[in-house]
Amino acid sequence: MMRSLCLLPVAVTATALCARPGPVAAQDVRRQYAELHMGVAVRIVLYARDDAIARRAARAAYARMAELEDVMSDYRPASEVRRLTERAGAAVRVSDDLFAVLARAVDLWRSSDGAFDVTVGPFVELWRAARRTGRLPPRAALDSAARRVGSDKVHLDSVSRTVRLDVPGMRIDLGGIAKGYILDRALDVQRGATLCWATRRPAGQGGVSRCRRGRGTQSSPTARSRRPEIPSSS
Repeated sequence: MMRSLCLLPVAVTATALCARPGPVAAQDVRRQYAELHMGVAVRIVLYARDDAIARRAARAAYARMAELEDVMSDYRPASEVRRLTERAGAAVRVSDDLFAVLARAVDLWRSSDGAFDVTVGPFVELWRAARRTGRLPPRAALDSAARRVGSDKVHLDSVSRTVRLDVPGMRIDLGGIAKGYILDRALDVQRGATLCWATRRPAGQGGVSRCRRGRGTQSSPTARSRRPEIPSSS
């Protein structure tokens, strides 16, 4: 199971909206890097004229991923989203990134008639425990979780950039939306640097985001890391 930003063991991945890469210049050399983020190995393949440019671009992308994990990971007790849930009842000013993802999540909740709901954290906790113990959650626990679930209990103020959660004990799980947003923002920091492909593999499967030299791309949000050294290029 993914150890970070994951809604369920079988995660749903969303495809980032990106431009197609242009032709690779004759002098560009393919380089590949990998680090563990969001509980999965994130592989970046770049085409650049020298190793320094490629490594700089890869490090910038991985640094942005790590920064956003500290914002959105429900596995990290000190993450911004976890701190938000600890202040239920108060209007909490949040970062631009967290506000953007929550706003998009609430829009998806409305348009899906509640099928997509990032407030399912209390249920996720119960089913994680059930998988460990091999026992189904008791009815009382499910009923208690249900009272703390529902994006109608999430109130966003775009003017003050604040979020208010109605019910104590709510827990936000961004596993169905944060990975796509994080990959898109990691690609943004490489604008003007190199032609790059970044591949994410949620739950052992694959999805691809791309950016191109120069203008980069714009996209809306779509869906505990270790920080090993970036390996030698290949």
